[in-house]
Amino acid sequence: MERGDAHRRRQPQRQELRHAVKILACGGMIGTALLYPLANIEGLWFRAVTRSIFILSAVGFHALHLEPFITFGPFTAAAALFLLLVAVLAAGSSRQELIPWLPLFIASLSLITVVIYDISQRMGPRPLSNAELEDLSGVSIDARSDGSLRTVSTQQRPLPPLESNRLDSLYFARHGPSSRSSHRTETNVTEISLSSVEGQCRPQWDAQTRSYFPETILPEQEDPEEPIIRSASPDGQGNSDPDSDLDSDHGSVESSHPLLGPQ
Repeated sequence: MERGDAHRRRQPQRQELRHAVKILACGGMIGTALLYPLANIEGLWFRAVTRSIFILSAVGFHALHLEPFITFGPFTAAAALFLLLVAVLAAGSSRQELIPWLPLFIASLSLITVVIYDISQRMGPRPLSNAELEDLSGVSIDARSDGSLRTVSTQQRPLPPLESNRLDSLYFARHGPSSRSSHRTETNVTEISLSSVEGQCRPQWDAQTRSYFPETILPEQEDPEEPIIRSASPDGQGNSDPDSDLDSDHGSVESSHPLLGPQ
């Protein structure tokens, strides 16, 4: 645990030291590349020192920027060879004058390669470089892969409401009456018995479902009640029309009292 804390404390210092070395190497390479042609033409005594500083600075600069040269080095090298060939052929007999300018040519192509790599990395997500992997050597694999494309906050997403409540046994116990729950929650025996409820068939069900109710008669299948028709008996007995009764009574009275009087 203490080693991990110490390693984390040293990481910012290492990053700062690495950045400072890159600046020194780049500055030494560019400075000596500009100074070497002047020293060589004038025949100054420090031209050998300038050449040595340029070689050391160029080696250090390329060593600290391995990824750009591995990725885009073949393309820039091909372009550099083409330009160098054109310059040599165009110089003719004065080819010796091109030698002092070779350090500046190499430094320019190196800077162009690094700039192209930085632009390509800023345009989209990139994997961790070898130097960053070395700095993260004490970090777990999950954290390393997460640092390349995603942040740690994206992995710690809260669970959806249904997923979070599914693990809570009290969530099902608080809502509605007690029932038989799944294996994730408490097991409560309900007091409702379905065997005491009589099954009822519905007319909108399909034939396959209604086949499970063979003894059930649907409402449309029931015979309507036949109305009771009371027909008159053949011998004239039974209920007759009251108007006909009155007419018969009146006729009997008239027959007993004739209009002309007694004869």
